[in-house]
Amino acid sequence: MHIGSRLLSRSGVGRRGVIAAILALAILGIVIHLVSANKPEKARGREAVVPVLAGMVGQKDIPVQLLAIGKVEPYATVSIKIRVTGELTQVHFREGQEVKKGDLLFTIDPRPYQAALDEAQARLERDTALLAKAEKDAERYSQLVKGDYVSADRYEQARSSADALRATVAADKAQVDSARLQLGYCYIRSPLTGRTGSLLIKQGSMIKANEDTGMMDIAQIQPIYVSRICLMSRSTSPSGRSRSRPPPPESQSPWRREPSPSSTTR
Repeated sequence: MHIGSRLLSRSGVGRRGVIAAILALAILGIVIHLVSANKPEKARGREAVVPVLAGMVGQKDIPVQLLAIGKVEPYATVSIKIRVTGELTQVHFREGQEVKKGDLLFTIDPRPYQAALDEAQARLERDTALLAKAEKDAERYSQLVKGDYVSADRYEQARSSADALRATVAADKAQVDSARLQLGYCYIRSPLTGRTGSLLIKQGSMIKANEDTGMMDIAQIQPIYVSRICLMSRSTSPSGRSRSRPPPPESQSPWRREPSPSSTTR
């Protein structure tokens, strides 16, 4: 009986020891998990160190920033208008695009004006040939009138005919120049360097010459006008900190208002 009771007491002690060991292992696992969870944060904190690089010592200007509230206006604004009537066949730019002086902007259908130029040139060639014949006749009659082979009236008539054709040729030359000028108006180029505005007339539209409404505007923005309202200059120190100082006097302010920008029409 004593032996049986001892065995039972020993088995009870063994069960309690196993349970205690299991609890100890569980607590140890929880502690290890918590410690391992905190390690990446510490590692990330150590990795966030900013690297430092060595450089050569030098001397240079410190940048100065001028911060202001004001009004900005283009240096010049040009309204593009057409001088000939016709169909807008091509637009050679995009709205808001930077264009240079002399760049082709629009093309108006040049065929009617090319035909008018060809006609004027043909008329000039015809009258030039007639003038050459009239001058030869006048020269021949001038020799004949000296020998009394023809009357003076006949000579005067030949000379007047030559003078009239000479004036006609001069008028034909003017017509050729005018037709060539009208043909040149079919190709509209930028009068200055700047930025294009909104296109008011679309490709394929019929346009009348000298309309009050322009086709678009071009704004010259280099240089540019700035009206100062409030100014505070800020310089950057070598340490990277900003230092502010009061604005310069009005007479020395680089933001002083210039004269009003001009507005022209082409």
